Amino acid sequence: MSEIACNFETHPLNPKMQGVRQDDKGGRGHCILVFNEDSRMAVIPAFAKLVTEEIEELDFDLAKLRICSHIQKEKDTAVSEGDYARTIRDYFPPYIADKMTKDYQQHKNLISYLRHARYLVRETQCLSTGLEKVSEGILKGCYLLSADGEETKGTRFAKIKSAPNKYRAIVRELNEKCAKDFASKIVGTLVTNEGITKAEWATITSIVTDIIQSLLGSKEIDSSFEFLEWEGEGDITQSSDIGGADRTNIYRHELLPSRKVLNFKLGTVHSVKGQTHTATLLLDCTNRGPILGQLKPFFLGSKLTSEATSQQKSWLNTLYVGLTRPTHLVCVAIPESHKGVRNNTVTWNEEELAALKSKGWKVARVKECSSLEYI
Repeated sequence: MSEIACNFETHPLNPKMQGVRQDDKGGRGHCILVFNEDSRMAVIPAFAKLVTEEIEELDFDLAKLRICSHIQKEKDTAVSEGDYARTIRDYFPPYIADKMTKDYQQHKNLISYLRHARYLVRETQCLSTGLEKVSEGILKGCYLLSADGEETKGTRFAKIKSAPNKYRAIVRELNEKCAKDFASKIVGTLVTNEGITKAEWATITSIVTDIIQSLLGSKEIDSSFEFLEWEGEGDITQSSDIGGADRTNIYRHELLPSRKVLNFKLGTVHSVKGQTHTATLLLDCTNRGPILGQLKPFFLGSKLTSEATSQQKSWLNTLYVGLTRPTHLVCVAIPESHKGVRNNTVTWNEEELAALKSKGWKVARVKECSSLEYI
């Protein structure tokens, strides 16, 4: 792995970087995964299967498995013919690149708080993080309804609005029925694999309305209160093993027959800088064409990094960071043919794919069934 990574250094180390991992722990099957428009959704599952073959199962409990790309921002348009590997979400539709990844983010409506809470529960495997996010949303609703601070003096809301544990503080101020409804419905919504439906939202807002009224000691809330309005999340295609209509930055791969689940966390290369992983997959993405495709001369060794343009050096530096994260296995996913700069096509031919093998890589085509066909 160190020998592969050295080919992409823009400021070569002296002496060269040396690998220190033990040879008896699996790995070393570092592979270029070549795919096309039909097999792009199979890239991540294929990598997951390769990981299970390359690394001893005893290591899985401690394994850190990552999937990264150069680009974070999502595209506003759908994939089109020849332009299908632009961001992580083109490989994994549930991926989310926006503010939901931040547990402290505020939102403009309660439905967004609840979806954020569901996301946090899935990502952290901790129910309390989700309950706190929902409670934060409820208190924001109280705040919006009481813009005049004088109206909140002496209310339950005034008493608990700055409480460190918002969920517990809210529950302590509610009557038994309201607290029970809150706990049962919200907890159920946070942990279910099913998405939030518009019909279900009516029940949730009824409970939340009772809570807000109790905390503010106020009369009925106007039906025009926008904070409690339903907002659809849009049509998001889900992979079958995720379930529901929520988005997530974790791909889960189930091992059979043990049914153990491996979690592959997705993000940018920049987000994993300084980390050490067991296995890493680097996905090609686009910036006026496929980034790794535009670095083809450096993969093939026909160009030195000292000859790179300033933009290429930036991409090479990011690629180098990604290649040097894992201890056991690194794979790079590259579209065999993709729309490039000024509508030119970046294509890897058979001779070029064969040349990659002389640079220390295995090369395999990803099939639609998530299997690999080695070249």
